[in-house]
Amino acid sequence: MAFEVKSMEVIKREIDWLKALINLRVSGIGQENYMLPDEIKEPPVLYEATNYSDFVNNKNTEDRLAILLAICRAERNEVFFPFLVNFRNLEFQSRYGGVVDRDLNRFYPTLSTLFFLLSGDDLERWNEYFLKFSHKNSLFTQNILLLEKFAKNADSHDNDIANYTLRLSDSYLRYFMGGDQPRLDEGSGFPAFLIETNLSFDDVVHAPRVKESLTDIVKYLRNKKKLFAMEGVKEKVKESYVVVFSGLPGTGKTLTAKTIGKELGLPIYCVNLSRLVSKYIGETEKNLEILFDRFDSQECILFFDEADAIFGKRTEVKDSKDRYANQQINYLLQKIETFKGLVILATNVFDIEGLFDKAFQRRIRRHIHFVHPDKEERFLLWKKSLPSSFLFENNLEEELALYYQLTGASISNIVSDVLVEAVHQDLTKISFELIKPFIKMDYSRRNMPYRRATDEDVIKNPSLRYGNIVSIDLNKYEGVGDKQKEFFNRNKR
Repeated sequence: MAFEVKSMEVIKREIDWLKALINLRVSGIGQENYMLPDEIKEPPVLYEATNYSDFVNNKNTEDRLAILLAICRAERNEVFFPFLVNFRNLEFQSRYGGVVDRDLNRFYPTLSTLFFLLSGDDLERWNEYFLKFSHKNSLFTQNILLLEKFAKNADSHDNDIANYTLRLSDSYLRYFMGGDQPRLDEGSGFPAFLIETNLSFDDVVHAPRVKESLTDIVKYLRNKKKLFAMEGVKEKVKESYVVVFSGLPGTGKTLTAKTIGKELGLPIYCVNLSRLVSKYIGETEKNLEILFDRFDSQECILFFDEADAIFGKRTEVKDSKDRYANQQINYLLQKIETFKGLVILATNVFDIEGLFDKAFQRRIRRHIHFVHPDKEERFLLWKKSLPSSFLFENNLEEELALYYQLTGASISNIVSDVLVEAVHQDLTKISFELIKPFIKMDYSRRNMPYRRATDEDVIKNPSLRYGNIVSIDLNKYEGVGDKQKEFFNRNKR
């Protein structure tokens, strides 16, 4: 694998520095009071604008050297020839560590190799670097560098991380060659994934009070850096910002989260609960630590879908299972408290007070209820749903908004199916006859009878909008009328 020419020219100067450093360290083994020349103590300054130089110029010498060792392991292994020559000498080998693949005649640097190059025979400095790289160095938590047992020694019982090899992740190797910026969710089994949308924040239709609350979040994130740069703010204002999105399925919770990220140019990562939560004791906490360590100090948004599955109440301890469950919640609350970004929790449960632990409720900055769209909002949803290549016949969107109780998600699904049929029939105008079968399909999917109903009809009979969802407590749900609440409570199972 070859670097692009410009990147390789920049890295070559660093490699020349590393070669000189290796030769001096190897020749200085055993010499008392051995000091590196001043010109070798620090790596060269890189002025060229490349992915590699932009990245390492912000790093300290030890992090930069660790990255360079990993690059040379993959691309310029001949740099380690002085180590290979002396590797059979156990005295030398014990000083500079490393692993040799004799079949390929390649040297793989370990953390011990890094510490040796940084500190030589100075044991005190060696221990300082060991402690620094043993405590959540960002190069490891952010998946830039990987610490691995040498494949041929994988079954050994040597668990001293100083003897683990340094490897640059594939995504950062491509990046330093001139590729795209690595994503934060890369890595096998990582419990979160990037979610994106082609829609903008203004494309999403909400009730005015919901839109107002969402705009407040956007304002905060836009002004966060300026706010916390001001004197005394960090002592008075928490950097963690927790928001709860609640509402029926299809009301736009996930889509809204995506568009907030797009509006602000921030990646949004959805937490994969199936990878986060484990039945084995201690594994969930370990996964939470990996998750939050990766996103620590990163400009991004964390999104927990179906948050009620993990953000429950602590319970009275009756057995070890209760104690373990409470321990998980305590650890999660601690991580949320120290996270310095926006965390969005989405749930279909309306009763937040009954769902979340009291201690966690105090950490919630915003609780936004996503209501079923009314006629005006449905009109906007239909109007925005068609691409410019198509149009509704005879202002059909007004009739659809008036008589069909559909969420934004349902409208989006219906339009997607209608457009396929329209293209199949070589049509650009969408008629009611064309769209009607797909509306019926949506009603059937939701186990609702296909009936026309206005918002006034729904007030008298909420089942015309919500179907037979009679297990939901709407008493605490803003935006639901008293008659609708009465209907649900009367029929609640």
